Amino acid sequence: MKTLLATLLVAAVLTSQAAAQLTINDANASLDINGMQPSVVDPANHLIPINVTNVTGLDIHISSGTNINVGVILLASGSSITGPVLTVPWGDSVDIGVLSGAGTLLNVALVTDGVGFSANPLLDPLALTDINGDYDYTGTVSPGLAALADPSVAVQAILQDPTAAPFFFDNTEAGDMNFFSGPAITSYTLPDDGSVTHNLGIQIDFGGTLYSSVILNSNGFITFGAGSGDFTETMPEFFGGWGFPNNAGVALAYSDLNQGGTGSGATYDVLEDPSTGLVECQYNNQNWFGGSVPAGSFKAIFNDIGTVAAGGVIADLTGLIPNPANGNDFIIGVTDGDDSSLSGVGTDTDLSDGANTGFVNAIATGYTSLGTPDSVGELFQSALTGPMGANPPAVINFLHLGSFQWFIF
Repeated sequence: MKTLLATLLVAAVLTSQAAAQLTINDANASLDINGMQPSVVDPANHLIPINVTNVTGLDIHISSGTNINVGVILLASGSSITGPVLTVPWGDSVDIGVLSGAGTLLNVALVTDGVGFSANPLLDPLALTDINGDYDYTGTVSPGLAALADPSVAVQAILQDPTAAPFFFDNTEAGDMNFFSGPAITSYTLPDDGSVTHNLGIQIDFGGTLYSSVILNSNGFITFGAGSGDFTETMPEFFGGWGFPNNAGVALAYSDLNQGGTGSGATYDVLEDPSTGLVECQYNNQNWFGGSVPAGSFKAIFNDIGTVAAGGVIADLTGLIPNPANGNDFIIGVTDGDDSSLSGVGTDTDLSDGANTGFVNAIATGYTSLGTPDSVGELFQSALTGPMGANPPAVINFLHLGSFQWFIF
């Protein structure tokens, strides 16, 4: 009976009527793909997106629960899941492939057959769940998958189930893997006053220097030479590279952030887009020191040559949430980290005017650096009242003029 069933599946001569809804995982038959359960990610279509830029491995994990050492039949189809295809005698449905007018299941391949050993005589005997009830079908993800005319592969498994009389089989849910090429995103969490060095796949041009790595510091600033736990948001520390001479960087909201560290909910994400060359350093779900009041999300965008030229940076502060109640001041700006008052090289332009309008006025008048190199920044006072409150401009564009000089708009 078991071998005959496998043969019937290969021949696809099941003629039952289509089920009302997609089969869902149960205790004795479940499937996930790279740790994602299709019905949770996409309840309607069981779609699992797989970014070939960011993902190199594939793990189709199948569980038979408390049933151990049971056979696994793994089916695959190049057709997208559009709904249940047909009901099998034990009550579940085959949800991949297409059904012909004659009731024949089409476009379904038998990948492994741990029941009838009919797909691959060498590997099929291994298509059994282990002593923990687990079976993993693993492989590599090729970037070329995203270039296919229909870059999707749907999979579903049928497991032996000694508890399910009279047929003794159970279906997992199906998952439709959709391969695409998009930005690579790397996410970090950091301790209080911590930092992390991210090795870049796409170099960042900042101020005319190419960098192969970037350092995200938990207190709202990005550096390229050394990480720093600096949390006291003073202009001399900003101009001086946060305690490390010539430590160039960008202050997005340099302040004392995320007292809760890795438990604060804050993430530090680097997005690299090979199609555009853009690199984003994102500070997401940030919190002000003290009462863990939300500070919002903000980011720096590098390599946007069309907007800020080579070497420039965009400070996107659209999601920044100031906190006037607790007086959490913060600094925004770009610095070469040399502290011109000590080095005697270039200029350090402090736009702080006591009214939180330094960058506002610079953008209105079209600020252009007078010296080279030029570090530019402003201290925003959170408790300040007035027409601007503590709010900086939503977006500040630092267009690089060369030699660490800037036009700000």
